[in-house]
Amino acid sequence: DNPNLEIEMNDVLVGLTSLVSVRIKDPEFAGQTKDRLANREVREKTKKLTQELVSGFFQDNAATAKIIKEKIIDNAKLRLHLKEEQDIFQGEKKNLDLVKVLSGSEENEEIFFVEGKSAGGSAEEGRDVRTQTVLALQGKPPNALKL
Repeated sequence: DNPNLEIEMNDVLVGLTSLVSVRIKDPEFAGQTKDRLANREVREKTKKLTQELVSGFFQDNAATAKIIKEKIIDNAKLRLHLKEEQDIFQGEKKNLDLVKVLSGSEENEEIFFVEGKSAGGSAEEGRDVRTQTVLALQGKPPNALKL
């Protein structure tokens, strides 16, 4: 459709979940949350094997590969659309960080208010992009009962 559409890593990663189990004698973990394996030799072998398996899966399952490709393109288009809207709001006092939904209909849409961009990112990854949107609030929201 759009030959100028540039796909970014996040367009591919939206909604993607994977689990790889590797058993080694002396594992080294990286990052504050210790969620990444730092053993280079194991990481490289795991990466190569995973690429081979995913490639093989896509070659054997063309219909599924096409659906995934369309999802990635939709994610890229949505990202660009949101960027355009964000550019429009740059002159405004407040910049709402509202993640849009793909559906054109307002029926059955949900909005999740979360505290901060960190929670917003997690909620955005786990949402249904067709019907759910996320608004990351800046700062701690006031307690309505205390007010």
